Amino acid sequence: YVQTFSKKYCMTGFRVGYVAGDKDLIAAIAQMHRTFNGSVSEQAQLAALAAVKLPEAVVTPMLEEYAQRRDLVVRLLSDIPHVQLVEPEGAFYAFFSYDTGVPSSEVAADLAERGVLVRAGAEYGPDAESHIRLSFAASQTDIERGIGIIRQYFEEGA
Repeated sequence: YVQTFSKKYCMTGFRVGYVAGDKDLIAAIAQMHRTFNGSVSEQAQLAALAAVKLPEAVVTPMLEEYAQRRDLVVRLLSDIPHVQLVEPEGAFYAFFSYDTGVPSSEVAADLAERGVLVRAGAEYGPDAESHIRLSFAASQTDIERGIGIIRQYFEEGA
């Protein structure tokens, strides 16, 4: 079982998580973690400790807000020409595909020039080309504005 504090506790920059499993697997994961990542800072550990002590009633409103944002993103992206979206199941990212033949790095650059920052699918490997990753960790107003710009971009023929 692998879990992070990024989404549920809104601690994306802290890079704190945990893993539970078979002793041998955990030992191998620990060795790799020490080699590549090093230790988690004391401040991040203290923040994570405070987060797990929070009552669910404190966390629930943000999770509900993310669900509302997800539903908004799904609704707004659903009828944009050339765009196909599988509804996100978690986190606060939508990963949509498009069929214009324009490289995802070019789409991301074009959208950035228009004021919307997204990640090119190609950053996630060759199979993710013709995809864009969109964060909805923003206000609903900003989401509406940003997806309006995305809509205009694809309606113009990308």
